[in-house]
Amino acid sequence: MARLADPLRGRDNALNFLRLLLAIAVIVDHSVPLSGLSSPRRGPLSDVAVDGFFVLSGYLVSGSRVRMSAPRYTWHRALRILPGLWVCLLVTGLVIAPLATLRTHEQWSVELALRYVAQNATLYSMPDTMGHTLAHVPLPSAWNGSLWTLWYESLGYLAAGLLLWPSFVRRHAAPILVTVAVAAALVVYLAHGPLFVTTNHYREAPTRLACFFAAGMALWALRDRLPSSGRLALAALAIGVPLYIAGALDTGPHPHVATWMPGGLTWMYVLLPLPLGYLLLWLGGVLPVRLGVRNDISYGVYIYAWPMQQLLAVFGGQRLGLTAFTLLAVAVTVPMAWLSWTLVEKRMLRLKDLGRTPAPVAA
Repeated sequence: MARLADPLRGRDNALNFLRLLLAIAVIVDHSVPLSGLSSPRRGPLSDVAVDGFFVLSGYLVSGSRVRMSAPRYTWHRALRILPGLWVCLLVTGLVIAPLATLRTHEQWSVELALRYVAQNATLYSMPDTMGHTLAHVPLPSAWNGSLWTLWYESLGYLAAGLLLWPSFVRRHAAPILVTVAVAAALVVYLAHGPLFVTTNHYREAPTRLACFFAAGMALWALRDRLPSSGRLALAALAIGVPLYIAGALDTGPHPHVATWMPGGLTWMYVLLPLPLGYLLLWLGGVLPVRLGVRNDISYGVYIYAWPMQQLLAVFGGQRLGLTAFTLLAVAVTVPMAWLSWTLVEKRMLRLKDLGRTPAPVAA
């Protein structure tokens, strides 16, 4: 039987296509609060998408880390995340925000925009406003509410880089990384259950996302031992769907956290990471779609969607209804993501081997 890793070696797989679908799922889910339109209660699409991003990142960066030295690995990770973000911040502050003020007639200045860029450029503690440039929209407090996850993703990169540094860990990756994933799940269990320390979505995020990232690393360590099985993928789906539905329907004191288990203990993020990760990796290996193999716009879709949705809301796109607002949001975000990939991300990634001595060519 084929192993899970077999179709995932190299780039000839559907992982980038799956990441694009996850990014579009974020647009769909965010369209409700950003348009201000009521709708039937939705499943937690943005939660599934962010969880999926982190479990795939854990898998992929683990492979990158063991192939590279620490400096090269750090350089690659910085090139992948920072240049695109910095340009997105500049575009938001210097182009999208002033366009919005043409409609709102609120005050905007270059100084205000550059302060926004500088405050958000380091990923940490990201203030997300530019004066009152977002007045009169349903969600006026944030120009890019999706960027908060990038800090935690960068911490995941750092953790993977440090954890996989010792050669001993690399030689015994499977037992060590599985232990780390189990420990992360235990922390989630304690933090969301008996210790009761997570009181809102953002305090929940560090443990939750660490759990999914660690699960991705564990799946990488087990990639040559796990079979690529449709039955296992179906079982993972059967586990994941009820848990996410339970989280969406939960009405407890913790938003986005399932408290439906006996005793009110939270099991949702303890049980979900490995099944979700296996399902996504299996789909990445078996789906015949190769969209994104050469041009990966998923990151651009993720970072540009929110400001483009806010711009749509400023110009009254919500008057067309939720479905039209969502479709318009996808339609205006994809070209921005394509420009980001073509003009920024792709060009910067060409610098990934800067300073590296080429291997000698055999005679």
